[in-house]
Amino acid sequence: MPATPSPMPVCFPPVPDELLSSLIGRHAIFYNVPPLAVLQHAVPELRSLKAADLDLALDQAEALATVFRTAATTVFGMTFATAPGATRWLISSRVIQACQTCSTQHTQDAPVRRSQLQGWRITCPTCGGLLHDPDGLESQLSPNLLWRAASRGEQLLHREAHDGSRHWISPAVVARLLLVPRFVRWGPDKGDYRRARMLGLVIPEFDRIAMEEPSNIANSGKPILPLHLRPFLLAGVAVVLESGPEMLDLLRRHAIGVRRKLFDAFATEAIAQWVSVRAHSQKQLI
Repeated sequence: MPATPSPMPVCFPPVPDELLSSLIGRHAIFYNVPPLAVLQHAVPELRSLKAADLDLALDQAEALATVFRTAATTVFGMTFATAPGATRWLISSRVIQACQTCSTQHTQDAPVRRSQLQGWRITCPTCGGLLHDPDGLESQLSPNLLWRAASRGEQLLHREAHDGSRHWISPAVVARLLLVPRFVRWGPDKGDYRRARMLGLVIPEFDRIAMEEPSNIANSGKPILPLHLRPFLLAGVAVVLESGPEMLDLLRRHAIGVRRKLFDAFATEAIAQWVSVRAHSQKQLI
């Protein structure tokens, strides 16, 4: 049985929503040692901070809690260990945004919050303010119907990441489905057809915005959109989930060739559900 690690003489409490690797890093700076040394003082078998953030086990959380003089539930809650597989596609490996109200420090030992890596967030879970990208930009959408739908989509994805809650299909899977390229017949004057996504069928305004983007649009393999585009995706997630499995049939018609194979690969569970629902409704009509 492994020996219980000794607590650190000086410990810093985590800030709200802080990422575990951030707390480890802040202690490493204070003690002037590598972050991995702090981690392995508590859990020798872990080989990276990323593993601690994504795959921490409960007994490992207990060991770290002893070292940091806090509760194991606190340590475990600082990770993404309970996030479903589909949601993990929306977790960035680096900081992609920040809350200008909560992230007031810009020093090396400034805390990193979990929300700064979450590709489904547009608002800060701590204060409710809008998140900003590294250039200080935020979404330019006004509080209209689309924004309200985006807020619903954000909550759906948050609940799935937090406790596995889902509707008839995983919200994170829907986000990836909406970023599958779609077949269009645009002329050369309409822009780059390769930027078209399924999302444009659900939120038509997205197509116009996508054509104006100077950089490549995210796809189903890398489904994290920049902040100024993310509300469109979140609104699309809410619309699809509220519309039901029939919406997938509409989207699937616009997927041709390899795109359809890609679409089906992500939607197998949802399509099976849709077939079951449609078969049941047809029986009722007989």
